[in-house]
Amino acid sequence: MDDKRRLERFPLKAPAKIITLDSRRKKDEISLETRDICSGGAFFHTSHSVPEGTQVDVEVVLPLDRLVITKDSEKRVHLKIKGRVLRSEAQGIAVCFDGDYQIRQLDPGAQTQKN
Repeated sequence: MDDKRRLERFPLKAPAKIITLDSRRKKDEISLETRDICSGGAFFHTSHSVPEGTQVDVEVVLPLDRLVITKDSEKRVHLKIKGRVLRSEAQGIAVCFDGDYQIRQLDPGAQTQKN
């Protein structure tokens, strides 16, 4: 199968959480891990089935000490992204991100950035 993605994906294993709302407004929270990510979406390893088209809130924690050299090796970045499930398969789910996101350092006193 040809890969027709317009955005470059990067392999990344990072802890993540997906939050969905069912028809009765009940939240369902799934802990999982990213397989790869790009600015437009990500694939998450999970055995949970999430229907295509489901709107989700995604939270990913990126360990900065593995990505860049910083003075504080304990710094991590917390991403909160809205999106929807494009594909659900046995290995996991593919999520397309929309433009609504927040980026926040997990260190005390850090500022929140919002798109």
